[in-house]
Amino acid sequence: MFKIVRLNKKLLEEFRHLQNRNIEFNELNEDFFDVYENSNFTQQFFLRRCISLLLYNDIPIGYIWTSSDDNYLYSIKCLYINTKYIIKNDIKDSIQALDFLLNSLKKNCIYTFTCKKNEFNYIILEGTGFKKEHGTIQLYFSLNKDVEFLSIPKGVEIVNFRKGYDEEYRCNIQNEVFKSSSRIPLTVEDIFYDELQSYYYDPGAVLLKSGDEFIGYGQIIIDRGEPFIVNLGVLSEYRGKHYGKILILYLVNLLKHEGFEHVRIKVDSSNVIAFNLYSKVGFITESETNLWKLKR
Repeated sequence: MFKIVRLNKKLLEEFRHLQNRNIEFNELNEDFFDVYENSNFTQQFFLRRCISLLLYNDIPIGYIWTSSDDNYLYSIKCLYINTKYIIKNDIKDSIQALDFLLNSLKKNCIYTFTCKKNEFNYIILEGTGFKKEHGTIQLYFSLNKDVEFLSIPKGVEIVNFRKGYDEEYRCNIQNEVFKSSSRIPLTVEDIFYDELQSYYYDPGAVLLKSGDEFIGYGQIIIDRGEPFIVNLGVLSEYRGKHYGKILILYLVNLLKHEGFEHVRIKVDSSNVIAFNLYSKVGFITESETNLWKLKR
């Protein structure tokens, strides 16, 4: 029933039809022909060898495109299964088909795959042995509604970030709030570089101050006309006092006042505290993207 073959020139057009539908499985699947059609003859030969096609009764129904910089670690650039030819039980048959395809991979290797969640793909990946690694959740807030506003406690204030004066304060806050073994600490030069970028939005960079001490930071950026809240955090010794909620609601109200219709924010999928805060404020989950890992 199932059979695995390497992509060859004779199968290119049938493969193109699969390729054109690959975002049905994962919106982040890469486009093979963007690379292939801009490559020379020799490069095209080796690119075809990176594609394993899954056939069902000699009809191509899926494929996997892998790439590697060594003999042990591989990146999956695209993964797609179209089970319309074999479906009896959608998820079950998809898992069976994908498992057969994955068995064609080189053994004793690790494969990584970046995937954006839809209603079925995460279930299928888990069913074939993929393990979810770190990820990002994107949340959405509509500004076409009343926005809560919390009063700021006495002794606490939100002040505009001053270019040329406050870079070190912001740097220290972000390094403390987002400290981890896998993160390279920011430098003041990184902050100056950020201020030069086209997305930087001066009114949306603010510091949270308690007395004479800066205790939090939050920022709005405008990416291709779309506002995002980024780099939001409060020093650990000041948490539990609703300062994070005050800071995020301040930025949301600022955007509403400026005439924006919505705003988005991203959070690490493991950061349950931040996710719960944003959800309580009124943000709703829009998308989730994770890095998945498979050992064969």
